[in-house]
Amino acid sequence: MHVHVITGGLSLAVEGPSRAEITYADYSNGLCKISYLPLEEGEYKIIVKYDSVHVRGSPFTAHISG
Repeated sequence: MHVHVITGGLSLAVEGPSRAEITYADYSNGLCKISYLPLEEGEYKIIVKYDSVHVRGSPFTAHISG
């Protein structure tokens, strides 16, 4: 699992068959952009929390294929 803690209490974790590179940009206006790049095919769970509480719909599932 790769966990990335973002300022303001937001955190993101990606669980799956390989490590996923996580990047983010904070726009300092309450918005941010988060992206991840998994290195292998498979099913990944994306866990998004704010102040240690899941955001609505989290964990999300992504099916990555070649």
